[in-house]
Amino acid sequence: MNNSTAILEMQSVNKVFFTENNLPKHILKDINLTIYPGDFISVIGNNGAGKSTLLNIIAGNLAADTGSIYIKNHDVTNQNVTKRAKHIARVFQDPQAGTAGELTSSQNLAVASTKQHFGLQPYRRNLAPAELKSLLQQPQMGLERFLDTPVKYLSGGQRQVLSLLMAAQKQPDLLLLDEHTAALDPKTSAAVMELTNKLVNSQHLTSLMITHKMEDALHYGNRLIMVQDGQITHDVRGDDKLKLKKTEMLSWFNYK
Repeated sequence: MNNSTAILEMQSVNKVFFTENNLPKHILKDINLTIYPGDFISVIGNNGAGKSTLLNIIAGNLAADTGSIYIKNHDVTNQNVTKRAKHIARVFQDPQAGTAGELTSSQNLAVASTKQHFGLQPYRRNLAPAELKSLLQQPQMGLERFLDTPVKYLSGGQRQVLSLLMAAQKQPDLLLLDEHTAALDPKTSAAVMELTNKLVNSQHLTSLMITHKMEDALHYGNRLIMVQDGQITHDVRGDDKLKLKKTEMLSWFNYK
């Protein structure tokens, strides 16, 4: 690995899928990406550009065909999703994906509030009621009233907030947000994004967020990358991102 300060480094990563006709489809093409501590990166691109594949490769749900992946200077290229979970937390587009429906809100948060080492010890710690209420009050969606309610009875927005709080509770080296507001109504989506920004900044999390909402990509984070045709075609950060206009960003989608 070249950069020992990086949270994540991908070097020449490729991924090929095969169609029903056994024809190769090159989804990721020689990806090189370095994520630094504190980065909050928005990822944009057309449908089928390779964004979700990129996150799946990072998380370990998919294996890279070639190339190397490092997390905090450790080679995780051949590690599966379970082994990488000690470094990574993920919030999915589907609000049901990140929570256990039969458990209550407090039980879900309690499970997420400590890291299980080697998976040998069952989790038994309970958060204090005051601490739970403080967490659940943050997005002002009334979740504090549902501490003892099975999560399956919550709304999609409430459940997604819970998923986000659980992911942040793990204090991951890298937080992956996979279009985590896409299934929500505009008001709830805005509330979840504000909470996301608050958690990322207050807890100094490093995060990679896929979004189709151009306003969110512009407004949040210190860095923006575009994935097109399996390649990173733009990587804008710092002052350049602050100066970036929506019209310029939209023009990138004509890339071929």
